[in-house]
Amino acid sequence: MSLLFLYFCFILVIEQALIAMNKVKTLFYFDLSSLLLITYLIILACQHDATLYDIALYRGLLGLVATRLIFALVSKLIQLNNKRLFILLLSVVVIAMLATLITLQLSLTSYAFPIVNLLASGTAFIFVYSLLFLSFCYFFKENTEIKKLITLLPTKITAWVNLQS
Repeated sequence: MSLLFLYFCFILVIEQALIAMNKVKTLFYFDLSSLLLITYLIILACQHDATLYDIALYRGLLGLVATRLIFALVSKLIQLNNKRLFILLLSVVVIAMLATLITLQLSLTSYAFPIVNLLASGTAFIFVYSLLFLSFCYFFKENTEIKKLITLLPTKITAWVNLQS
């Protein structure tokens, strides 16, 4: 199921990018062909007595393949520099890992109810992640991709990041 979660998260972002570029017809054809292929392969798996686990695995893997194909299409359409994009994605993963480590060090597990633990650690993670992410944007604001990213932030945060030293 985690493969499906990964697939759904990425595909929604990529589809929104295609819609923003006014490539709705391309998106429709991609979604239609993806739906037909996935349906065909799941029916084929059911005919060969695949278990529910196998079908979920096939669906997840097909989703990842579809995500990679649509990402290649978007990359071609907007002339994306894959090396720079990988560095940006890696930096986001590192920031998330640092925020996780810092949140774990805060030891917010002293509450009696699990829901309170979840809310406290979730709030701490969001706060730490946002602080690290905004700091990253501030220190690398001259990078072309970071400039594009900053334009997507709300105006008050953009003004804070663009402050002159």
